[in-house]
Formats: sequence, C-alpha cells, structure tokens
Amino acid sequence: MPFHLHQWLGGLGNQLFSLCIVYSLAKQHTTTFSLPSDPTVWINNIHTILSSEVINKFLTDGTYAPQDTTLPEITHRVVQFSHYTFTDDAVQNTIILQGLPMMYSMFSEYIPQLRNLISTDEESFPSRIYIGMRTFTRENAEYCRTSLDYYRRAIEYMSTKITVTTVDIYTDKEGSSLDLIEYIHMYFGETCRVNEYCGSTADKSDIVHFYMSFKYSMFILCNSTFHYWGPIFSRTTQEVIYPAECEWYRHIASPSWTRL
Repeated sequence: MPFHLHQWLGGLGNQLFSLCIVYSLAKQHTTTFSLPSDPTVWINNIHTILSSEVINKFLTDGTYAPQDTTLPEITHRVVQFSHYTFTDDAVQNTIILQGLPMMYSMFSEYIPQLRNLISTDEESFPSRIYIGMRTFTRENAEYCRTSLDYYRRAIEYMSTKITVTTVDIYTDKEGSSLDLIEYIHMYFGETCRVNEYCGSTADKSDIVHFYMSFKYSMFILCNSTFHYWGPIFSRTTQEVIYPAECEWYRHIASPSWTRL
C-alpha cells in the first residue's frame, strides 16, 4: 500500500520531518508516497516545503505518486509536541507519529539519498562555525528557549576542536548575536569575526538560510528543528553540538554528535 502524508504541521524544519519520514517509509516498503495537496499548490508556496527545485527532485525520483483514492493506503499522521509514541492503526490503515521530531531512526538509513535530493554542490565553509540561535524571552514561549549558558559551554568546547576566524550566527527575531559576542571573543580571540543572519529581516528568508546551512562543517544547534537539518544535509559535517536541555534531541541526534 502507498503512504499518504495526512497534513503539513509546523514550520519548515518540522515539515521536513514529515517529508523525510513518509519518503523513507515508501522506500522501506518498496511503494510510493503522496502528499496532502495538489503539487501545483505547494510547489508555488516556498514556505510550505523547501522550493520547487527540491520538490521536483522528489517528484521525479520515482517514489512520489499523486494520491489515488481508488487504492488502499496508509495515512501518515503526525501530532507535534506530544508524547513520543508510535502507533499503527490497522483498522484505518493509519500510522500516527506523536512528538514529531524524534523519528531519526525511521529515516537515518536514507539520509544519503535524501541528501542527494535536497543538498547542493555549492562551495563549503570549512573554517566557519554555524550557530543557530533561539533565546525566546516571551513568557508564553519558554518551551522554545535555549539558554545562554549552553552557548557559552558549546563555544568553549568548539574552541578546543578548531581554530576559526569567522562565526556565523543565524538568529530568529528574538535572538541577538550581541548575547554571544563576549563568549566568541573570549574563546576564539578578539579578532574573530561575527556575522549575524536574522530570519526576520526583509531581505533574508528562511529558505535562503536553510540552504546556506548545508555549507558548514561545524555546528552549534539550538532548540529548533529548523537548524537541525544543516548538519544532516551538509556533505562535510565534522562536529555538531546540541543542547542537553532539549530532551527531544536525544531522539533525533546522530550518534556522532556531542550533547552538552
């Protein structure tokens, strides 16, 4: 039976989990998968899922097939930020994944294939560090927070692994590279250059930063699935640090990554 993705949930990072999982399920069972709307709709909506260039690779990969309601199917449903469980409802032919970002094991063996579909062959940044920054301070967004102490420890740890002259910080609208400059100069020296790329500015977009993240080899991640995909799809990943304070990372981190 083919697999059908029931619904897109969350932003770009979480949506990519859905795509990777349903693609991998189709590969594992030698069948096809379909997506929740007409391709002409979501190809033209860049925020919905990556870009038309990437989606076209999936469409021509042989695994994707438009939904055929005359065939039996397994519907892949996801529930975000719930308990980490997996259920198979044989009656309704439905697989329900609860707690979306914990399914690394379901697609890990297909990462090379996914990387070929999503990554580009552009030049890499071997001597620069990628820092994903998310330090929400609003009272209703505490679950999204990544502590500054984690960044201090991560920067210190990274300084023992590599000597760099440039650190690139990718922030959301509530993060600020100013919070990290002290740590960067403390451990990498006063001459270390710091660049900030803010996803909320008018001339930058999530999709631009998403593709840029594939160019790095060294990553300091935060409490965000958006930043998670950089080291997954980078062709040169060497060192990755992720926050121990984010429990869900335990379920999706590669065994070679460092938990701090």
